[in-house]
Amino acid sequence: MPSKDSMFVDKETKENLLKKGDPVVYLNYVVTNTSSAEIPLSHSLVSPSAKYTDWKYLGGMPSDSSSDQFEKHGLTSRGTKLKEEAPFKLGPGESFNIAENFAYTAGKEAEVKATLTPQGADGKLDHDKKEQAETTITLK
Repeated sequence: MPSKDSMFVDKETKENLLKKGDPVVYLNYVVTNTSSAEIPLSHSLVSPSAKYTDWKYLGGMPSDSSSDQFEKHGLTSRGTKLKEEAPFKLGPGESFNIAENFAYTAGKEAEVKATLTPQGADGKLDHDKKEQAETTITLK
């Protein structure tokens, strides 16, 4: 449950889209390097995003940004705390997790997307090697 109202308001009804106390769902993404090579990641790591398929607003859905709630569930919205400087090297078979939350509605279908843009040797994002994945889920 959000600790405060979000900043997002329906333009027509003026109703807040995520009010204090509304139920939220947390999605925990586990990112695993299934290749045989190290993947150099920048500070952006992987960018996941879920959006209800009938979401009518521009941009993403409002969420509860309270770090206390993420910690309560043993999750993080920032990915793991890697101890080295970027690029972070994700070795073959290694994993980390990153989570997000949004307003929960049972039976709703959501499109989930994730983007990974590795860091090149020059320290810049290597957009030519960007990886994207997407799927659709239905909340129970």
